[in-house]
Amino acid sequence: MEKALQYNLRKAWTIYLDKYTEAPKNWEHFDLNWKLHKVVPGQRGFNGWHYEHGPQTFALPRYLVWMIYLNDVEDGYTEFLYQDVAVQPRQGRCVIWPASWTHPHRGTINSTNKYIATGWWKYGPFKHSNTF
Repeated sequence: MEKALQYNLRKAWTIYLDKYTEAPKNWEHFDLNWKLHKVVPGQRGFNGWHYEHGPQTFALPRYLVWMIYLNDVEDGYTEFLYQDVAVQPRQGRCVIWPASWTHPHRGTINSTNKYIATGWWKYGPFKHSNTF
């Protein structure tokens, strides 16, 4: 499954970079982290507005977030606060967005099980430098 996931994400990455041409293009400089997630009826995927690049040590190198919906769901959208966008879960749909505070998001409550693969592209070995 991981090879198929990487193949499809590489295709999505290419489409994303065609639109956002100033983004770093070297795939090898990023680590891909991911997980499978199930959201049961009556719950949100994640409570409240949040973003993925935060003060926690594990979140600092996050660059882009991605999510692939693994099934169709009539509700249980992913909402983006500042973009005023709600994405409906459709099997195979891939959504990519910046991990920063510019893209707070949340899941709406769903009435059926929702399955997603989600993760982050993170900068490779995160090193600090004292030179400017």
